[in-house]
Amino acid sequence: MDHPGFGKLHHCPDCAHLTAEERRRRTYAAKQSLIEAYTVTRPEQTFDTFDARTVAPAIREAYHIARRFAEAPRGWLVLHGNPGTGKSHLASAIANRCRDTLALSLVMPDLLELLRSGFDDGDYAEVLELCRDVELLVLDDMGTESPTPWAQEKLFQILNHRYNRRLPTVLVFNGDVDDFEPRIASRMTDGALSTVVSVYGEDYRRRSRG
Repeated sequence: MDHPGFGKLHHCPDCAHLTAEERRRRTYAAKQSLIEAYTVTRPEQTFDTFDARTVAPAIREAYHIARRFAEAPRGWLVLHGNPGTGKSHLASAIANRCRDTLALSLVMPDLLELLRSGFDDGDYAEVLELCRDVELLVLDDMGTESPTPWAQEKLFQILNHRYNRRLPTVLVFNGDVDDFEPRIASRMTDGALSTVVSVYGEDYRRRSRG
């Protein structure tokens, strides 16, 4: 009765605000449970456990770029190069650093398998929407999936949606950007959105085990 808006509005603006906050909270909780179910981030792979002191200059530069990206994820970060240079470790480190955001980390073959199984499990649309709209998407081992037209179309749908909305995305793969079809490669290399880092050097994993 004492609310200043009483009698003037059909609803209390504060109550509407709380309702919106509650809706966001529930949406966050639902997506968080999906992320925990699907993500493949390795918790031990952090920036602190990445030895950037004695690696090749290109790997050290990738480390610093990835660390800066993790502090304030914006645009796309594309890490590519030869196998064993620590790219996957850096991708996991980004996802682990960004725990306060909705960060989904997947390897590409697993993502496609989730989408395929979703047709039977009834959560295809939910998984696809999560990949398209999650605050930060990390896709590792791109290019290792079977290059079927269906797989290429799913990847394009996800990346094109995130490209158009400028959503933070980390893409990791061995080889070169030109290995992908032109419509995907052109989005990866858009200088207004993407930072493309070539990571070449000796096998980081062997050094880290030494």
